[in-house]
Amino acid sequence: MWKGISFVSAIFRSNQILRVLEEFTKLEGDILGLQEVQNNVYPLLCKSLEERGFAGVYKKKTNERVDGVAIFYSTEKYKIISIYLLILIHLIFFLIL
Repeated sequence: MWKGISFVSAIFRSNQILRVLEEFTKLEGDILGLQEVQNNVYPLLCKSLEERGFAGVYKKKTNERVDGVAIFYSTEKYKIISIYLLILIHLIFFLIL
């Protein structure tokens, strides 16, 4: 595999993240939900959004996946009472039975 691909991919992802953060800031949102967030990107998002007054929760997908979902919320307007991390496939299986 050509090593330049991963570098280009990393730059593309970082530009995507910056655009999402810029758009979110412009919209003055209180809650931001993201999917397919790589586990090595989540700490960077946390740091950037903490500076804007947000906290977040992350749930990695099951198996060998390196991505998951993240929800960020305004700490000025919301306070977490409890967290329930669900594995959706188990929930779907339960509902089908």
